[in-house]
Amino acid sequence: MRGRGLCPGILATLGADLGVFAVAGMAMAGCGDVPACQSEVFVAFTQTTVTSDADDFAPGVQANIRIRTSLRIGDVVELEILDTGGALQGTVTRGVDRDGIAVFDYVTLPTPRAVLRATGSGLCGRGQDQITIDVPVGATCRLDISPAPERNAHYAPLGVLSTRSDPDPVTPGYQATIRAVTRPGWTAQLYRIAGEEQSFGEIAADDDGVATWAVTVIDGLVGFRATCRGQGTELASPTTTVVADTTPPGCEIVAPAPGATITAAWDENHDLGDGLQLAVAARTADLDVAGEPGSLTITEGGVAAVVPTSAVADGASRAEVTLLPPITPATYDFAFTLHDHAGNACMSLATYEVISQ
Repeated sequence: MRGRGLCPGILATLGADLGVFAVAGMAMAGCGDVPACQSEVFVAFTQTTVTSDADDFAPGVQANIRIRTSLRIGDVVELEILDTGGALQGTVTRGVDRDGIAVFDYVTLPTPRAVLRATGSGLCGRGQDQITIDVPVGATCRLDISPAPERNAHYAPLGVLSTRSDPDPVTPGYQATIRAVTRPGWTAQLYRIAGEEQSFGEIAADDDGVATWAVTVIDGLVGFRATCRGQGTELASPTTTVVADTTPPGCEIVAPAPGATITAAWDENHDLGDGLQLAVAARTADLDVAGEPGSLTITEGGVAAVVPTSAVADGASRAEVTLLPPITPATYDFAFTLHDHAGNACMSLATYEVISQ
């Protein structure tokens, strides 16, 4: 006898005396119960090589990974991406379709070799497969500026090209080397954006995939970008924007007047017992020096001392100094240095005779 709603394979017998069912056997798959598991879970990669970058525009190398399994629809596969040292680079999880296939699109892989580990899990258990594959260098188009733009809190997040890093500060402008990094055999065209766009021409990348230009960068806000071409593909680099400032500010010592004789009349506390105290000041007409501190170097008898100065305000910076001449008269050399926001410096020099009696 078969009870209503019971699946084939269930043996149901009516115990006449007890009035109950004795049930034996196993439920079969497809009856709404736990599915029958005929074997261990099977998981396997369908490819063992990566021959191209699936997304030339994204950083790194991307590949589409397909995994075949014996799992049922709704079961999941976890894909782990590792480098050859075993460091985990990422984990992605996907459900399988009705054919037991899990598809992972645009997976970013480490170069030049990657380890992929797939683990499938379902009601019938777990299965795993692992492969090591060579990963070709992906197509790319990016710019490098050398020397690297300086970090500068005032202009952040933009980098700065100033006289502090200019390889040839004597030549007007900033002398930079700009490289487009792409694939060997490709060409690259460099553009400068400063009000309007200007091309520096298209050149072939070398065996390392690098195209190089020597560029004089004129002061101001300037952007650079490149277009890389090869194998029927055209890629655009991100635009790199920098601030170029290779013009130092102007400054001059105004107090004491250069060449003046410093006497006891300059002593601010009128007590020569603790030396001769006075204020030294320098002025500048450049607006981009505002708020920047300076320094004053005082030299006497070949011995130099550096005194910090106040931040520039209203075009002026001051330093409070104490002079202790070993003899009188004595000769002091002053060097007052100011710098602009980019770090370009000016220096004003003055020599004084000091009579402290």
